[in-house]
Amino acid sequence: MSKKAMSKKRIKVTESGVYVHDFDIPVKDVADYFQRVPEQKRETEFRRAIEVGVFYLERASTGMDLEFVKRQVQSLLANVDKTVGKKRKKMLGYALVVIGMLANNYVYLHDLVTDKHDGAIILGWQAVVAIVLTLVVVAVGLVVAWRAAAEAEGAPPGA
Repeated sequence: MSKKAMSKKRIKVTESGVYVHDFDIPVKDVADYFQRVPEQKRETEFRRAIEVGVFYLERASTGMDLEFVKRQVQSLLANVDKTVGKKRKKMLGYALVVIGMLANNYVYLHDLVTDKHDGAIILGWQAVVAIVLTLVVVAVGLVVAWRAAAEAEGAPPGA
């Protein structure tokens, strides 16, 4: 039987999903990760890993990773400019920085708080994604606060 014929039987794609049968993934990092997942949660975690992987591949394959984040940040900043008054922009910026830093610290300390790894901090892919997102929130907060301060300096007295 050819490899092409075997792969059709092993991975079947339908309109509602993908069915995998007797498929081997000989990657030590993958095995190490799933060995840490309790057996009753492995199927759910595997499904989630596929979803995250597909999401990442869609972004990476089109070269839109950085461009996607850039557009989202620009959109967020434009919405802030429209909806928040000049006096509140600086406060909002500082609030985003504080929230981002608190969330960032929580990500690092999550393993300690839940005591999953006997006091060790082990950052998996989810933690890396969360760290990046919290740092984006901090960066947006800094930009919003900086823009508000620049507008305030350039504004006429009493404004």
